[in-house]
Amino acid sequence: MTKGLLYVVFGSQCDLIASHCVKYSRQFTNIPILVLTNIPEESRNKLWKNIPDVEFKYFNKPITDNRQLKTTCIRHTIFDKTIYLDADSIVQKSNIETLFDQIDNTILVNPFCDFEFGKKVPNIYLEAIKRFKLKSPLHVYN
Repeated sequence: MTKGLLYVVFGSQCDLIASHCVKYSRQFTNIPILVLTNIPEESRNKLWKNIPDVEFKYFNKPITDNRQLKTTCIRHTIFDKTIYLDADSIVQKSNIETLFDQIDNTILVNPFCDFEFGKKVPNIYLEAIKRFKLKSPLHVYN
């Protein structure tokens, strides 16, 4: 059973950040990595060439399509078990591999914040609250 980390890296700024984060993370893990990207190989940050066991899957799509890839990344993974990480995520400790033991048709999420209705709520969340008739508080996850 193959296990790996997956990143969605769209745009040159994101490519720069992701390459540095993955390089740093390699101190703590050697898990294979798949990067879904819209950056052609010749335009990627040169740092990628020095990071072992990273595979790229190129998509000829605009930066604005990154959300679509993030929400459908399970269709594009090459691994049997996949952990998706944001491009600016850094593995800071050894043993991230133990998370795979918790994955069985499961999505692991990290709580971000709660919004209480009647208080200041960003417009994107207000729209979701109205459209889906949500109840307070609104739990937001990374």
